[in-house]
Amino acid sequence: MKTKYSILLFFTLLLTLNSCKQSDFEKEIEAFMESHVKLELDSMLYLGNQRTSVFDIRKHKYSYIVYVDSFSCSGCELNHFSDWAALENYVDAKDVTYLFIVSPKKKELTYIIEKVRRDTLFNDRIYIDAVGLFERSNSRLPRNKLLHTFLIDGKGRVVLVGSPINNFKMRKMLLELLEHK
Repeated sequence: MKTKYSILLFFTLLLTLNSCKQSDFEKEIEAFMESHVKLELDSMLYLGNQRTSVFDIRKHKYSYIVYVDSFSCSGCELNHFSDWAALENYVDAKDVTYLFIVSPKKKELTYIIEKVRRDTLFNDRIYIDAVGLFERSNSRLPRNKLLHTFLIDGKGRVVLVGSPINNFKMRKMLLELLEHK
């Protein structure tokens, strides 16, 4: 009986201590929320219809960044970029804009460039990071690709992490943020 009680107490203590610890996921979010994002867009390939990129972070109160790293299926992710048009139904384009940074595998680079030029409605918002500059310039960028969609303010500070497109809670948080700013 004493052994069963000791084991039960041990597991209760273990669960209590474990629940007090912050998860790695939460730690990544917290560290990222305290960072500034560097957007070195001039060093990336811009495929928009205009001759040069017109994106300027300071022109918008907030900008959603969707980063697709070389470990993701870049072609698959490109197929979902049109979902971001729905954001314009919820927020004023003067307040929030969005852009995509795609860092494809070297062997996919030509395919991705052709796909963006051919199939993407938002090619004026897509930057191809062929050398991994975005990730190197942003050392606090989380490893978890679920956290590669985030909102920054006009000074590049991360203010919200997560996509509002298919996540009602994130959309609600975004709308609340916009109401208070």
